[in-house]
Amino acid sequence: MLASLVYRFGIPGTTVHRPADVLANGQVMLLHEHLLDEIGGFAAVATANAEDVALARRIVADGRPFGFFEAREAASVKMYRSGVEVWRGWPRSLALADGQSRLRTNLQLSLMLLAQGLPLPICLLKLFGRALPRPLFEVNLALLAVRLGVLAGMRRAYLNRRWWYWLSPLADLPVLIEIWRRAARRRHSWRGRTILVGGMQ
Repeated sequence: MLASLVYRFGIPGTTVHRPADVLANGQVMLLHEHLLDEIGGFAAVATANAEDVALARRIVADGRPFGFFEAREAASVKMYRSGVEVWRGWPRSLALADGQSRLRTNLQLSLMLLAQGLPLPICLLKLFGRALPRPLFEVNLALLAVRLGVLAGMRRAYLNRRWWYWLSPLADLPVLIEIWRRAARRRHSWRGRTILVGGMQ
């Protein structure tokens, strides 16, 4: 699931000036208090699905830069206790649709599907004897090589990496389908509360 963010926003370590380029992690987030006050505090994003990203996008839309950086030496966090919790919780917010149009979200998810979700299945079809146009196979083989490079680069993000980490590309397609499914919903459950994205109509 983390790979979906790398595909959309690249590696950490940059400062952005456009709301569409913003990525944030609310678990470890530093803000000047006056910036928070200027945009109306957390109340301004009370109906957001991913309030950390929505908050950051509001700050950038107000003309302030926002950065996303690695902080391995400063903090470590544990988002979920099990794979089941990851599946139930994380896809809810990974579409990062707050503060942007449905069209833009669908375009981003479509590109993720083409670049991340489909290359492995297409290459497997070729491996098992399915006739495919050569350019289609070669493009997807190159995209699969990129995916393996992303996998190798992301390994430092996990302190207690297990062997099944290396099998995570097998989950790309179902993960992206689930992210897309969650993005289409307005009502979400999160840690005992119900979130209605955008509030009451």
